[in-house]
Amino acid sequence: MAIVEYVTGGKTGRARTKRTYGLKSRCIMTLCALIACRVIGDIPTPGLRSGAFREALGQGAIFRLLDAATGSRLSEMALGALGIAPYITASIFIQLMEVIMPQIKDMRQGRLDERKKVEAATVVLGGVLALLEGLLLAVGFKMQGLLLGQAWYFMAAPVMCWTAYSVAVSLVGKYMSDRQDRFVGNGVSLILLVNVLSSYPADAGTVAGTFLHGKKMPVQMFVLAVLLVLIFGLFALAVFIQESEKDICVNYSAKACKGGAGQSNTIPLKLCPGGVVPVIFASSFLAFPAAAAEMLGKGNSAAVRMLIPGEWFHPQHLYYSAGAAFYVGLIFLFSYFYSDITASPDEISRNLQKAGGCIPGIRPGKQTAAYIRKHMRQMTAAGASLLTVIAAVPLIISGLWGIPQTAFLGTSVIIIAGVILETRKVLGIQAQEIRYSRKVKKGGLFHERN
Repeated sequence: MAIVEYVTGGKTGRARTKRTYGLKSRCIMTLCALIACRVIGDIPTPGLRSGAFREALGQGAIFRLLDAATGSRLSEMALGALGIAPYITASIFIQLMEVIMPQIKDMRQGRLDERKKVEAATVVLGGVLALLEGLLLAVGFKMQGLLLGQAWYFMAAPVMCWTAYSVAVSLVGKYMSDRQDRFVGNGVSLILLVNVLSSYPADAGTVAGTFLHGKKMPVQMFVLAVLLVLIFGLFALAVFIQESEKDICVNYSAKACKGGAGQSNTIPLKLCPGGVVPVIFASSFLAFPAAAAEMLGKGNSAAVRMLIPGEWFHPQHLYYSAGAAFYVGLIFLFSYFYSDITASPDEISRNLQKAGGCIPGIRPGKQTAAYIRKHMRQMTAAGASLLTVIAAVPLIISGLWGIPQTAFLGTSVIIIAGVILETRKVLGIQAQEIRYSRKVKKGGLFHERN
């Protein structure tokens, strides 16, 4: 956002402005930062046998899922093998801690120095998570003989490289988000978006090879049209989830309104307030124990294979699909939980009562809170059901046709739709701010030309 300081002096005003970057310049700088993060993240990690790990990766469905999340950097053993995921996990964890420690929420919504403390704690926690994940990977690689040597520094070097990159890229994303006078959009979300999109060409090649290879041209065209319609439908459903909301009418008394007359407003209830967070939670809840078991050589047990999405819906062993029911239950559980921590009906009711507002036909206080909670539950149930459809359809296709790389498609669709919609809104706001700042420079917002 352009910073404009307007100092009045008598009848005229003097505007002191810092340099304002145009929208085109901000987009170019954002693109350059994303390309730099991607290029540096593709540098090979020292001390590892990447070719051997790529072969091991092909035998583990859970690793293929994690590889898609990092933009194929895990299979290449690049510096960005962990990516921005530890920082995102830390951010979600901080939000969850607000339920136990309300002072964290007060700090996050408080003064600038308090907000900076919470942001610093998130970065540090993300670094700790990256260090732990890197250690887990390194120990597993050492047990499988994927390191170049058995000395401690052969295991320490990859861990330090992965952790350093993860912390650095989180700081870059945070800096991009804070400096909206130079960049566009949420930096962390855009970095994640680039990682997700980078895995799409390989996925497209795998899908094309599976469904189109060896078929005649008319059949290929029909299958291709069906696939495009399915993908378009998933993206349209993701956009619907992100944009849909229910408005609850609120009336304010004349005493609470400055004009002396009553006014009305609405309380928007999002269809899915957590966005992709419930799916990420559910996937992580299944992924970590499965990944640990697979690294320790226990990945072939039936209990572990039930936790791996890539093993579900295979006609040869449908009993592994019992894990899908657990996965759906986790999505609903995390959806309700995240909805409760992001918007408290009791708090909304108290704020309405303090402001002199009430819902028509509903008494203030406990009845208002119960009414809001009921509608929030209904919206959350509908949103979780649609999230389940987006997450399950690619998994079913993956299991029936043996395409493990599409297991990440359901989550990626929600991420892509959410980030693009958010960035589009930011672009519109920044374009309007730039127009206002230029008007101020030319003589003010209400300056009239003679």
